[in-house]
Amino acid sequence: MSPPRRLIAAAPPAWCSADVVPPSLADAIAAIAMDEAASTRLPGIRAAARPVLLRLRQAAAEALAAAEHVAAALSAAEAVAAGVSQLAAAPQLHAARWMDTLAAALPGLGFGAAGPGGDARLVAAALQGLALVAAARPADAPMLAAVAAAARNLLAHPVADVADLVYAMLPEMFAPGPAAGAAASAERAAAALQLLTLPPVLEQLVVQGLADARRRQAVAVTLLAAMGACGGAAVAPLLAWQAWVDCYSFDPAVAPLVEALGAAWQQVSVLQCSARGGLTAAVPSEQLEGLAARLWA
Repeated sequence: MSPPRRLIAAAPPAWCSADVVPPSLADAIAAIAMDEAASTRLPGIRAAARPVLLRLRQAAAEALAAAEHVAAALSAAEAVAAGVSQLAAAPQLHAARWMDTLAAALPGLGFGAAGPGGDARLVAAALQGLALVAAARPADAPMLAAVAAAARNLLAHPVADVADLVYAMLPEMFAPGPAAGAAASAERAAAALQLLTLPPVLEQLVVQGLADARRRQAVAVTLLAAMGACGGAAVAPLLAWQAWVDCYSFDPAVAPLVEALGAAWQQVSVLQCSARGGLTAAVPSEQLEGLAARLWA
């Protein structure tokens, strides 16, 4: 056994000091721990090296932790995609476990380690699964809060390419499936609507999405698709944001949505909406106050 491996495997804690271990040996320990081939042949090497690296090579320890975190996330990403079919078959049974798996997988987004199309596969599975959970648990407030947080985090992902990918995939949630019948397509669209009209998600779409010129068209196309696929079920929550959407009527990409909401407003009965108050007529005052506090704090 080489000296680095012996030190990793059996060195007493008192030896894990820069005063005792030569720098070249500490570098060798870090190299062994970071080497993917070595970690495959020696499954316990990284766990054994971690306390040594924490004392002698802090940067290597942090890099190792990040690599392990990404590896775990990528493994979970495969389970997210595989679990969508189970979720579709029995959402009540699998929702909680699938949400836990998704939470473990999302940190892997944006690293490119899943190969070509890896991020796209995870985002597509995440959106589909979140919609299924939202539709299956409409009265489960804690679950809906977790769903809304996950969807909002996807839309606001710190890696711009990932967030762009999420926005680009939203309209597809309302597109008829190539092999799905009318009933299946309608059910899929209803689930997508349930997800996107959760208050935190819709707020993120309208407020932040429309504010970003790169994503504005995707937001408009998505909301128009929702209205086309779901009719009145989509119109009611979207009318709450009509005044906000109207502010972007100058953009040709948003103009069709502005027109569609205006036409929908004309069809709303006087009993349902007695005064055209824009946001105030349809959004609870506490929601407006919370939005204002977040925007202008």
